[in-house]
This record gives sequence, structure tokens and C-alpha cells, in this order.
Amino acid sequence: MISAYGNLNGYTYAFRQSSGISSVTVGGPGALYTFNFTTAAPTADFIALASYGNANGGGSYYAINNPSQPDTPSSTTVTPMSVSGVTTPAEYVYVAIIY
Repeated sequence: MISAYGNLNGYTYAFRQSSGISSVTVGGPGALYTFNFTTAAPTADFIALASYGNANGGGSYYAINNPSQPDTPSSTTVTPMSVSGVTTPAEYVYVAIIY
């Protein structure tokens, strides 16, 4: 069951839609998005699915968890990466948390 999700504008950091996510913190080189949960998960052993893209289709992205900021029961940090391995801000940032 999805416990939290968000559709974020990665440039303005405003949520288009979300549930179970209280806020997002952006920081670090490139784009690090830390999603803070409204209600903490029982443990940090949850599944975080993330996807990124741009309206003009300009680029392919994949998500990685940031090893310098491990998941906690109340947040997860993800980074959009280009296929060449460069951290790249994206217009559309999607995340779903399952626990």
C-alpha cells in the first residue's frame, strides 16, 4: 500500500499534489530532494520509488538514494541523475513511499 506520494515541481519546489508528505527540503550539489513524511514509518526499511522528467522531454533520468543522507523513519532523500551520471534538476519529480 502506498503510504505517501508527491508530484513536485523540481524548479519551484511546490507540490502539484501530495499525500502523507509534509514538506520537501532541497539542498546540496545538483539536486537533492528530501521528502519529509507527515507520519513516520515504523522503521527506515521502506520502499521509496522516484521518477523524474521535463515537459519538453529533454533528457532521461533515474533516481538514486543519496548515501550521505540515509533514509530515516520520517524522510527519504533522492537525487535525479542523467543517464551520463550527472545530478540534474528536473521539472517533474515524483515519489511514492511504500511501507
